[in-house]
Amino acid sequence: MPAPQGPTYQPTDGVVARVVSDETVVVDLDSERYFSLNTTGAVVWSAVIAGRSVEQAAMELAEIYDVADQTARVDAEEIVRQLVEAGLLLPRP
Repeated sequence: MPAPQGPTYQPTDGVVARVVSDETVVVDLDSERYFSLNTTGAVVWSAVIAGRSVEQAAMELAEIYDVADQTARVDAEEIVRQLVEAGLLLPRP
């Protein structure tokens, strides 16, 4: 796998994720809030916590769902923005 291009992210301390049936559940243990990710969100979550960039996550979305690269990029960026805003992800140092 090529080196990530662009920023990479990691889960915030106290955040755990599990796959339950067909969904990915992300739990913030500190705030006791939980979030359910759809399949698109789950692909992006899995990619970024594995150390891949948002761009690489978008490439995975484009391949899996057979959508245009730009559409996948916009979707991946929006998902990451929402996860950061919710306090679930933060940029890797």
